[in-house]
Formats: sequence, structure tokens, C-alpha cells
Amino acid sequence: MSLLSRELPDNLTAPEYYELGLQYRLAGWVGLAREALFRAVKLQSKGPIATKAEKVLRTQLPRLAVPEAAEQRNIEAYNLMDKDPQQAKAIFQELMSHYPDFEWPFSNLAWIKLKEGDIAGAKGLAKYLLSMNPDHLRSIHLMINVSLAEKNFEEALNYINRALELYPHDEEFTQLKLIVKIVTSGMPPDTLPEGLSAEEYQNLGIEYQMVGRFENAREALKRVIELEPGSAVAEDAGRILKTQLPKNPVPVEAEARCSEIVKIMSSEQGRAKEMFLALMSDYPDFEWPYLMMASILLLEGDHYEAERLIKEVLRNNSDFIRAKFLLVNLYMSQQRLAEALEFINQNLNDVQSDDDGLALDLLKAQCQR
Repeated sequence: MSLLSRELPDNLTAPEYYELGLQYRLAGWVGLAREALFRAVKLQSKGPIATKAEKVLRTQLPRLAVPEAAEQRNIEAYNLMDKDPQQAKAIFQELMSHYPDFEWPFSNLAWIKLKEGDIAGAKGLAKYLLSMNPDHLRSIHLMINVSLAEKNFEEALNYINRALELYPHDEEFTQLKLIVKIVTSGMPPDTLPEGLSAEEYQNLGIEYQMVGRFENAREALKRVIELEPGSAVAEDAGRILKTQLPKNPVPVEAEARCSEIVKIMSSEQGRAKEMFLALMSDYPDFEWPYLMMASILLLEGDHYEAERLIKEVLRNNSDFIRAKFLLVNLYMSQQRLAEALEFINQNLNDVQSDDDGLALDLLKAQCQR
């Protein structure tokens, strides 16, 4: 794994320029990212590489060229955001004064303000950013969080829908949409309703999955396939059934016990661990308690045991996507980047987190930096 060069190589292919552009974007090197992605588009004016490169340019990078001194100063302040937020704020404000068209210092300052409870200040900056570029994803994400902080769920839903227009299968935005729906409309019905459309059953299936009612989710998603066999929505439902639900039917008691444990995970971690261990003993084929337990162990720093549990899940259910991504996150948290990249290439290349696979490409770029 080589260090990034400050000189953009010549004679690369479109996929190579695209991959390099993502690495530069993650490093905060705006100018080089823009140039690499522009070259990818120029070399492949049509096709998936050009589509993905154009989306990154439109939604994740500044609209205009940025002087190298400004991008380096922004990186310096970004690295201070957690350990010295006041110094970071001072640098961001200096950059905003000198480079009013450079979006990143504005969005970084807005996130600090939101974290500090200055909701009005964060909102003002986010609105300014979206007036410059309505497709800037980080600004949209910022407005979602501002709207949720204000408990303006209708506005939050509007921004979530905007994010999903740009990234239709993004898991974070999809889950946020379901959370807002549950907050505003309540939990999904206890029994599966009759007479819904395939799309409605699809949405309901995802909602059931999110609240841990896996067998309701399985039934709803099977209805999708029955109603519209061979359609895109049925194909998506089949993918969820295969990769996101437990492999075997989950007894009602196991579902109920798992949901109760999840409710106390943050407040009674020790008790939650004991309850997960008991649930794993009683229902050894039920994947969810293993992954919840692994998540707790990761927070506690017990990477060895967490890895063992995740791999046990994958031995029994090799298609389970949550286990795959959790293992990648474990590798990356330990800086085992070569292992993470190898696992992604062997196990995740057929999984797309959004329509054009951009989320997975960014994950690979993180491993390659």
C-alpha cells in the first residue's frame, strides 16, 4: 500500500483515475481529487465509471477549484475538531473569510456548532451551503440532523428523501427515514396487512426488520416476490431475504428477548452481555445476538472475541451482510487494511450499498490509502 503522491500520474485508465480520485477525496486533497475524477470522466464519457465519478464531483467535492494552501489549512483544522474544537473553529472562520466559495470549512464549522448545541448557527451555515450546491451531500446530511434536533420531522423527511434521490440505497439514510416514520406514525402493525402493493410490502418488510420482527419482515418480502415476480422490486426483496434476514426462522420468544436486550444495551451493558450469552445458548442458530454481543465487545476493546463471534456467524450464514460489514469495520479499527481490502474483494464485490456502488468504492479507497 503506497503513500499518495502529490503528482497526478499520467497514462492511467479511467478506473485507476477514479480509484485515485476517491483516495484523494478521503485525504482532503481537493484539487487532485477533482483532476483525477475529471480525467476518469474524460476517458470514459459513458458507463459506470463516468457516472460514479460525476456523482462524486457533484455531491462530495467543492464546486470550484480550491488553492492548495486552503485545502491544507482545512485538513489541519479538521484534524483538530475533536481534540481542540476552539482552534479548529478559528481556522475554519479564517478560511471562510478568505475563501467564501470553499464549502468544506463552512460544513466543518457547522458540524462543530451542531455538536455544541448551536442549532441556529449550524442551520444558517447549512442553508448557505445548499444555496451554493443543492446536491452537496454533507450539507443535506447536516440539515437532516438540524431538523431532527429541532424536532421538525417533516423537514427532516424532506431532506432524507433528497439524500435518497442521490443515493437511493444508502443504509444510513434509509434507516433514518424509517426512524422518522416510526416516531411520527408509531410502530408497524402487529400482523401483516392485506391488499398492499409490492412497494408497500417492501417498505413494511424493511421496517419490520429494523425493529427486530424478522418473521414479519420475511413474510412481507415474500409477498413482494409473489405480487411482482421478476420485477426490480422483487429482485431487491430477494436480495434482502438472502443477505439481511436470519437464515432460519426465528421463534417469537427469541425475537422478543433480543428486542428487550437491545433496549438496555447502552444503559446496562454488563447485564445485556449476560442476557445475550443466554440467548445465544438457547438459540444458537439466531445470528442477531452474536452480532450484538460482538458490537459490545468491540466497544470494550475485546477484538479477538468479537472477531470469533462474527466469523462464527459467517460460517453458518455466509451471505449475512451485517456480519460482513462488521468484520470489515473490525479490521479497519485495528488498521488491518490489507485484510479488510482482501475481504471486501472476496466477499462484498457483488454487494452494492447504492445504485452505482459508490459506497463500496469509498470503503475500498479507505483501505488503500
